[in-house]
Amino acid sequence: MLICPVCKTEAKDKNQEYCLNCAWEFEYYFDELNQEEKERYNHKLQIHKSIYTKSTDIKKYEIEKKITKPKIEIKKKDNIKKSEPFSFIITLILIAILTLVILIKK
Repeated sequence: MLICPVCKTEAKDKNQEYCLNCAWEFEYYFDELNQEEKERYNHKLQIHKSIYTKSTDIKKYEIEKKITKPKIEIKKKDNIKKSEPFSFIITLILIAILTLVILIKK
């Protein structure tokens, strides 16, 4: 059983080259890593974990935003629908007043 060190997702296939969830490239070593190789691997792992965490935070934010956004839009649309006849009448009155002003000035 192969588990991704970044997102902890279990790989579907033991010969899988990368994680299907976070795209971490699985690396297979036949010999023990020396200190420099371990540091390079750990540094790469930390960078990838950081990127994965930020991307999941963004996805969570977008999901929350989608859940709350329609409720706000519905309220705004309801307010607009209630005021549409009033704004239409005001617009007609303003057009009539402007027309009268233009006719009086001539």
